[in-house]
Amino acid sequence: MLVCVSGSMKLDLMEPSSQQTFVLDDPSMGLYVPAMVWTRLYAFTPDAVCLAGASTKYDNDEVIRSWDTYVQLASRA
Repeated sequence: MLVCVSGSMKLDLMEPSSQQTFVLDDPSMGLYVPAMVWTRLYAFTPDAVCLAGASTKYDNDEVIRSWDTYVQLASRA
C-alpha cells in the first residue's frame, strides 16, 4: 500500500502486457500494489513524502531490479 502523505507523485504499475499510471496527491487515498506488479515511482514534488506499508519485512536480496528478469518471473506465475 502506498500513500503520499505530503505533496504528490506519480506511479506506473506495469505487467508484461499492460501499464497504468496513477497520481497520488491526497493523503486520505492510498494505492494497493499486488505482488509481482512492476512499480515505477517518479515526478515527486519537492515536499513529497511517500508512506509504504507491506505485509512482510523488506528484504533487499529479494528485490527484482531488472525489467527483463521481472518479465521472465512474471510469465512463470
